[in-house]
Amino acid sequence: MPRLLPVLLLVLVWAVGCAEAGIAPVPANNGTINNDCDDACAVGRFICVGNDEVWSCEQGEDGCTGYVLTETCNDSEVCVENLCVERGACIDSDRDGRGQGCLDGDDCDDSNPDRYFGAREVCDGVDNDCNGTPDDGDACNPDCTDGCVVATRECTGDGRARECRRDDVGCGVWSNPVDCGDAECVMGLCQDERCEDRDGDGRGAGCVFGPDCDDGNASIYEGAEELCDGLDNDCDRVPDNGFEQLGDECEMGQGECRVVGQYGCSPDGLQLDCNATNPGQPTNEVCGDGRDNDCDGATDEGFEELGQACSDGRGECRVEGTLVCDGAGTRCSAQARAGTAEVCDMRDNDCDGDVDEGGVCTRCVEDQYEQNDSSDAGAPLGKGQSLTATACGSLNTNDLDRDWFALGRYTAGQTIRVDLTVNNGGEMHLEIYGPNFIAASAITGSTASVSATAPATRDYFLWAAANTNVRTGTSYTLRHR
Repeated sequence: MPRLLPVLLLVLVWAVGCAEAGIAPVPANNGTINNDCDDACAVGRFICVGNDEVWSCEQGEDGCTGYVLTETCNDSEVCVENLCVERGACIDSDRDGRGQGCLDGDDCDDSNPDRYFGAREVCDGVDNDCNGTPDDGDACNPDCTDGCVVATRECTGDGRARECRRDDVGCGVWSNPVDCGDAECVMGLCQDERCEDRDGDGRGAGCVFGPDCDDGNASIYEGAEELCDGLDNDCDRVPDNGFEQLGDECEMGQGECRVVGQYGCSPDGLQLDCNATNPGQPTNEVCGDGRDNDCDGATDEGFEELGQACSDGRGECRVEGTLVCDGAGTRCSAQARAGTAEVCDMRDNDCDGDVDEGGVCTRCVEDQYEQNDSSDAGAPLGKGQSLTATACGSLNTNDLDRDWFALGRYTAGQTIRVDLTVNNGGEMHLEIYGPNFIAASAITGSTASVSATAPATRDYFLWAAANTNVRTGTSYTLRHR
């Protein structure tokens, strides 16, 4: 309390000065300064800056909050937990002997006496030893091999009595022996006539183990282990404390095998048992029902191909789709179209896997000039000669049959001319080369001609192209003038 006056005076000085100068700069925990509102603080909060200054969060006229110097510790003090305390003083809020300045060392949680560095880890969902992992090691599965049987009693070699009690990890440990005085220790109990113990738990009026809150039940006394039995065994006026899930819903199995029940007391009263029994039997997983039929924790698994592309039918009957659920398996969402009669079109019209089968395509017969499909293999057509040829094309009805003819040698300036007659209808196209393109013609009716003046003395060629029908072909006659 003597230190409160300087603090109040300092606050008053700050309040007067703030009206003119505004809020003081905001120091971070390392003493650096920040003059904007980005580092707002909670008004009324105190912090240590360095080892000898206490700063508090206040609000200035501009609405920004910031820290102002509240107190400077003297030479014999140090700032600990936002207060100036004598150097070497122990700050121990939870009274576990640990904290800043304490002989037993720092505390990782000064609000919980069961948590500190090096504490014994117990099975309580809390990180007791402050190593970052709750209930690690054997906390929830302790090795009680060397422990005693809880609630048993025995006499020590020097005639004192002791009893086995459950420790905080669930193992039995012997209590400190109690002196029977002038009385004899028999089977772990002091045979003292002054001890009124009607239930044989070693407790009662005048008994060395202490009084008894219920001398008619040996499992009920102050400090007894609380059991799940509907009784207040430890006399704290709360039956079955420590078994807070008693009566809560529980379950056995998972998925479609899940059975729901309630938590009840185990036969020995040491734990809770779930009374849900006889979970269902797993069945084959059903695709698309959103249920875990085989009770393995996964829903609709085993059908990874769902959504993949698929098709039904072949040829012109083929339809594209995707794989969808169908009971215990999958099927393609597509349904094939019906086939039609086979025609000569390079397609499988009747969807039997074969194309243009059954003689539907009667092909024309190539003429004697094949293979004249290039200028090097051109059929001879000298000046003054005529010939009749057939263009058959390919199975693609829009494909051109290209025939080449050698026209012989021309002197520069001479006229080259070839006449064309189409004998059975159709379209044809003529071009003169020597070796590059020189002239071309398109058919007019059933006749056409192409002519050009030879640009140089050399050999010249005629190229004839027909858009043919594969069944009938195109018959044509050429006359080299």
